[in-house]
Amino acid sequence: MDAIADLQKGEGFLLLLDRMPHPLLRLLDRDGYRHESRVQDDGSVEVRIDYP
Repeated sequence: MDAIADLQKGEGFLLLLDRMPHPLLRLLDRDGYRHESRVQDDGSVEVRIDYP
């Protein structure tokens, strides 16, 4: 969560995970961050997080 808190307007990053991070996505929604998730062919998940 430190990396998310350090984002400045217009910045973002990509997380590569082994499963969908539902609790994190709820926190991002609550705190007003934009995010997009994509499940890859191997089952891993890419989550792009952007500061609004």
